[in-house]
Amino acid sequence: MVSVESELSVEPEKEEIGKRLPLEMDERGKLAMMSIAELRNSKLRHEDSSPLAKKSVSQLFTRLTQEIQANQPKDVIHFIVDFLCRHYPEHLHGFGHVWNGDPDLMNDRISVVQFFKFNTLPLEVASHFTNAGFDTLETLATLTTDSLVEIENFSKADWLPGHKIRLQQIFGDIVTYINAYKESLNATHSLQPYHKVPFPMSLKI
Repeated sequence: MVSVESELSVEPEKEEIGKRLPLEMDERGKLAMMSIAELRNSKLRHEDSSPLAKKSVSQLFTRLTQEIQANQPKDVIHFIVDFLCRHYPEHLHGFGHVWNGDPDLMNDRISVVQFFKFNTLPLEVASHFTNAGFDTLETLATLTTDSLVEIENFSKADWLPGHKIRLQQIFGDIVTYINAYKESLNATHSLQPYHKVPFPMSLKI
């Protein structure tokens, strides 16, 4: 097994994966860490601890080690996240869709994800809206509470009762919520001028 320390010391020979997303590294890192945090907080199913699941995990680590040795990435963490999103998107609670989408629209999708996080909703819920084509704040502003059923059905989602109530609150006055989110970005940006896409505090109502 190759250690992270040894891989970080290797000069990169291939940087194709790093070129896929025209974002600054701190923005990609924040998006990756946000998804990892959600995955950690997810409850494991009973069968996840079975011998078969453990064997699958072992095979995955072996494959990751082989890929790291072959590509010698400069940023090992980013490489692993990108690999998982390309090959196992169905296991990542919607994060793979956000990560693998059109790179030119990545900043818009990140804004949508952060908008939902700002309003205490998980990335998985945000992905249901981006999957349905509402992947900018401008398109979110066109939605109403009547749109929620269609989006839930289109994404084949089953929102938790608490999430449904929260979504109804938000889209009952979506423009106000978007403006509050943008104001928080401006306020945070003035305090941290070197962060292009800062993470705001959660809105409490």
